[in-house]
Amino acid sequence: LQSFFHPFFFPAVVRYGSLSGRRGRLPSKTKVQHSDDPPSPPLPLLTLINKAYVESKTIPTPTLYNGGTEQLLSAMDEEFRFMLLFVEKIPNSTEISQNDITKLIECNFFALLALKLCYGWTEGNNSLHMEQIEVDIAAVPQPLKLLFTLIQEEAKRFQHLIQWDPPSFSALLALQFLNTKECGAELLSSDAAVDKLRGTITSALKDHCCNSSPPHTKKLQTIIAQIEMFTRFQRIGQETLSLAVSSGVQLPPLMSGAVQTAQRFPGPSKLDFTEFSFCP
Repeated sequence: LQSFFHPFFFPAVVRYGSLSGRRGRLPSKTKVQHSDDPPSPPLPLLTLINKAYVESKTIPTPTLYNGGTEQLLSAMDEEFRFMLLFVEKIPNSTEISQNDITKLIECNFFALLALKLCYGWTEGNNSLHMEQIEVDIAAVPQPLKLLFTLIQEEAKRFQHLIQWDPPSFSALLALQFLNTKECGAELLSSDAAVDKLRGTITSALKDHCCNSSPPHTKKLQTIIAQIEMFTRFQRIGQETLSLAVSSGVQLPPLMSGAVQTAQRFPGPSKLDFTEFSFCP
């Protein structure tokens, strides 16, 4: 009987914590927490920018183009939304105000669109791949046909410039967005943040090209040169949509905003990379 009432006969009662009130033996060792593991190294900036580009695609399969102006303009509106998603996913882009992000896309939209369509074009194909539709250029009505014909012609040159890899192209698209020469940096409320992000991406692109073996100095210079090269599509696109409006076409909201912004900030573009050093 004495042994029955021995104090060690009864299991311990937990008085505190999440196991309060339960009987049983407490664990003798604390389990190793997974949070104690060393964190994974951060991904390179260009990898993150390319990830932003891939994740911004919201429409898996484009529909057939019916040859109408309205459908094409709607698809261009969708491309604008794609650019918004892409930019918002770029690391540190949150330092740029939403108003400035929209303004920069409006000022560079047709250059951005041309870049994206040139990158997605395949040799021997007479169509251009947009998010919503696959555009058969032969079916596009004027005045938009001129714009898409010129983009296809540019695609033939663009595809053979260098061997494009996804990080390099995504970085170029981001730098094209950050081109302030089309709307004037003085009109942006967060121009310092724009300059900082442009410098960060340019440096990352330089490392990406120069750290390869052998270093691709020409590749880096070629990529940077495309920013100015593609600004001509901004003026072509603006004139094209202005012609469409004058003929009675009603633009969807985002395209209308792009045309209005372009009319407020016309002018030539000339990016200054004189202080930027290429690979040694």
